[in-house]
Amino acid sequence: MRGVERAGLWLRGAIAGLMAIGAVGCGSQRVRPEVDRGMCFAERPAGLRKEAWNDWNAPALASLLVSGYDRDTGNVAMPATDCAGTPILWQEPDAAECQEIFEHPTPLPTAPVRSQDVVINPELGDRRLVWVVVRRYNNGEGEGPVALVDSTERGHSVRALGTLRAMTSGAKLSLQVVGGQEWLAAEGESCLPGQEGPTCQRRIRVLAMKGGRFRSEILWNAAGACVGPAVFHVDRRAVLPLSSGWARRFELTSAVEFKDGRIRVQEQIAVKDWDRNEPGTPPRLFRRAQSERTVRVEQGRLVVDVPSLWRAHVDAAAVEEKPGGRKGTKPARGGRDDDRGELPTAKDQPGARKRG
Repeated sequence: MRGVERAGLWLRGAIAGLMAIGAVGCGSQRVRPEVDRGMCFAERPAGLRKEAWNDWNAPALASLLVSGYDRDTGNVAMPATDCAGTPILWQEPDAAECQEIFEHPTPLPTAPVRSQDVVINPELGDRRLVWVVVRRYNNGEGEGPVALVDSTERGHSVRALGTLRAMTSGAKLSLQVVGGQEWLAAEGESCLPGQEGPTCQRRIRVLAMKGGRFRSEILWNAAGACVGPAVFHVDRRAVLPLSSGWARRFELTSAVEFKDGRIRVQEQIAVKDWDRNEPGTPPRLFRRAQSERTVRVEQGRLVVDVPSLWRAHVDAAAVEEKPGGRKGTKPARGGRDDDRGELPTAKDQPGARKRG
């Protein structure tokens, strides 16, 4: 029996030795771990580490987010789709019964996507908010896929994805917490020529991040009625011609703060009149007002407590100038103040609709 026991011990030792040799051999071959590819994924080129200064480069991110993007020419295959195969098309919520006017800007001719068309937020550690502008409009807005992107050991992984339309000049992206959930805030401006000189306007658009998707939102009032798009104007200007021959200029400035799970908007508006026939005459202050608005999340929707000063003053003034108009009548749909710094008179707008 002792011979059998010695043979068994020898066999077990031989097996252990072979396992040790195998372990050493496997250790010399680096097996790359599995990677969570998220909604979309782009492998990092060999030799490029995630800590490299050029890890977050515009062409690579545009190629990640835009399907059919040609890195050599900057051209995008049409119709444009994002990396998940979803059409890159901004959709406002139903605006039929909203109190504020939804814009309908005109798209500009298609142009190649360059590095300056890629907006990257640099303040999220191994994550970035990225917006690739593939389409531009005559009011200074741009449109394209927006994503929350992770930098992993293997490459870039998309964690949330959607389409964003916002002002492109000086654009900044950030994630904000409102009502216990994360929202995307996109801030930018547009400066366009007007009869009284350049008109610059800056605003913030807010998108919900739900289920890995960025979605457009609207504001609601406490009564459950649609107020308008989830856009907050930081600087806004408009000029309304008066029937007297004078002109009235509206200047709105706001401070927008994301704090304590809410959005607080402090607004100030100045209304000035001047005689167009006397261009050298200083404008006369007609009215000044200020207000504070608070936006909360209630049942997943953004609810604002009071109307904007813009609606209270500019819309009312436009109605008063309409022949036969009455206070409380909604200005004609299609009027805008963003591309020329002017509000058209009501008589120039077809299809005016009244609110009850």
